[in-house]
Amino acid sequence: MAGCKEVCVIGAGVIGLSTAYIIQRQVPNVQVTVISEKFHPDLCSSGPVGFWNPVFLPGNTPESQQAKWGQSTFDHLQKLFYSEENSEAGIYILSGYSLLKRPIDIPFWSKTVIGFRDMLPKESGSFPDYPTGWFYTTLGADGELYMPWLMQQFRKLGGQVKQRKVKSFEELADDYDIICNCTGIGAFGLSDNTMIPVRGQVIRVKFPGVKMFYIDQTDGDWYILPGVNSVLLGGTHDENDWTMETCEKTHDMILDRCSKIIPSLKYAEIMGDWVGLRPGRSSGVRLEVERLQVTPNNQVTPNKTTYIVHNYGHGGSGFTLQWGCAEDACALVKDCIQSMKLKAKI
Repeated sequence: MAGCKEVCVIGAGVIGLSTAYIIQRQVPNVQVTVISEKFHPDLCSSGPVGFWNPVFLPGNTPESQQAKWGQSTFDHLQKLFYSEENSEAGIYILSGYSLLKRPIDIPFWSKTVIGFRDMLPKESGSFPDYPTGWFYTTLGADGELYMPWLMQQFRKLGGQVKQRKVKSFEELADDYDIICNCTGIGAFGLSDNTMIPVRGQVIRVKFPGVKMFYIDQTDGDWYILPGVNSVLLGGTHDENDWTMETCEKTHDMILDRCSKIIPSLKYAEIMGDWVGLRPGRSSGVRLEVERLQVTPNNQVTPNKTTYIVHNYGHGGSGFTLQWGCAEDACALVKDCIQSMKLKAKI
């Protein structure tokens, strides 16, 4: 297609697929290709329950940005829940408790979730170690359903997919006008050696009796999150730990902590343990354009300006911030295309 711009998105997690889908849908005359070494189900986004709650974001991302991105994502998920498409997307509404060992300020996201309120005295009596807390309704998604749905939507729009490991941006400069870097922890070694893995281990159990979520909001030491077909028990936040093998001692610790909240969980049917590496970044989410002067591998176009749209560093809040960040990344792609048009006229 004459004038068609080639855009690639590196990374097939929830951030990468959301970004690719929105660009392919909103930007005219582009062809988007997702490039990744791994795809669902071998991704950090595939294993856990997607739970809308911006509490697992390390670093210094401003609250105003978290609120903006989070609200956009919440609105998207709520709209999707009330659509026919949700028969495949796996979005669900759930209520529950964020439990506190001591009072803290009302969070900025309290205005986004539904029915946020302080926990009542008759409720706190069920949790002796947590004298206070909050009750609210939020949204979730099962990664085993939501990730395939996102990929399906992207492909329906003509999006393309390639499986390969990208070692440098230069190797893509021949074929793509704009590169979106949605590599998560993969940004370490590619573009950002300040990235650190935040290892999380969780347990999936069958326990139909759990219909509400429970979270240790003070320290994040444990959480109980019901999904579509299972309940997720977590978890850990082990910084600078690249270990992908499950740990039996960690398994026992998670089960012990969660069973103190709901004692009968100790008898739940274990479906399996899972480990993922959250993309931690001390300075928070990176969402910006970088212009690189590169010489493509074939040197046909020496000193080509390649536009890199960075969108990574979401910690454990990738699901919570995905849509808002993808929309902003899409806006940056539009800006890059406009810059290329202006440059071509000079």
